[in-house]
Amino acid sequence: VKLYGAGAFRAAVAEKRELALDAVRRVAALPGIVIDAPPDLSLFAFHLSWPGATRAEEDAATRALMDRTTRRGRVMLTGCTAHGRFLGRVCVLSFRTHQPEIDALIEDMAAAIQEIDRTMIEQSDRARLRAIAVRAMRERGLEPTMPPASAQLIWDWR
Repeated sequence: VKLYGAGAFRAAVAEKRELALDAVRRVAALPGIVIDAPPDLSLFAFHLSWPGATRAEEDAATRALMDRTTRRGRVMLTGCTAHGRFLGRVCVLSFRTHQPEIDALIEDMAAAIQEIDRTMIEQSDRARLRAIAVRAMRERGLEPTMPPASAQLIWDWR
């Protein structure tokens, strides 16, 4: 404050606040994102959800979203647990954070959500195939049992 004055400090805080508001608006528009805590200043929390998801599935998907987004190396997301739910967090604070970093955040989160969607679809396909196989076995009077670990690995491999 002594070096640059209170005006420069106010301008920097105002810029980060505007960036956070832009980020929360754009993150909220991504598919499956639920905003749990809107920004008071420059921090907001979110999680990933979809119809029929359990809390454990949402927590795992939110962790995967954070990991995949951060792994791209352009932005870093943090997480926390609040009221038993894992949340991803965006904090717009650094003096080096400007509009291009918010744009990178949105691009990287959108790409990570697409990857996670594909993974969930593949898992859903495997579960559906298993259900069809179990039903077919029961129709033939056979009781399905858990396959040995080696067969399970082959079953899960694609």
